[in-house]
Amino acid sequence: MPALYLTFVLYQSGNALVALILLVGTCLGLFIYLSPAASTYRYLFPGFVGFGLFVIFPILYTVYISFTKYSSENLLFFDRAAAIFRNETFVSANAASYKYRLYVQDDGTYVLYLEDQKDPAKRFASEPFELSVGAKSKGPTEPVKLGALPGGRRGQRQTPRNASDRARETTRSASRAPVCASRRDDLGTGRSAIL
Repeated sequence: MPALYLTFVLYQSGNALVALILLVGTCLGLFIYLSPAASTYRYLFPGFVGFGLFVIFPILYTVYISFTKYSSENLLFFDRAAAIFRNETFVSANAASYKYRLYVQDDGTYVLYLEDQKDPAKRFASEPFELSVGAKSKGPTEPVKLGALPGGRRGQRQTPRNASDRARETTRSASRAPVCASRRDDLGTGRSAIL
């Protein structure tokens, strides 16, 4: 009989509970369809099997999963989940929003320039720092220090300090896309939100 062979194969593969359920169902079906005393249950048995398979089994399986750590290791490890929670930020309504630019210096270092979107007189520039493509972080690093720049009139643009900076500014004016990733508006201006 194929059902008994399938029960044996399931038991040998380590699924003893499934094999037991299949064995009980097979024995019950044989009793109902072969015994004259159980002839009244012949019409109810397929309905009971369907009810058990599609209603009772999912409920019991859901209860079993809800009280175990079933597949929680397959989602994220604790360290990765904690890192994701630490990286979540929410911008409050009164948070300042800054436009930024990243300038390359002659020695290959970069300078970050921030300008408040509501008040262009509030401007900041970082000290020169290293930035290399594809470099992995070696652990926690100090944040780049920003220094306030003297305020100018609204809409007035500061000119670069010397001729080499002017030349570099001119050659880079066509490609204003920032090097680091950030949100962009429709005009392609990089934005950074400071809480």
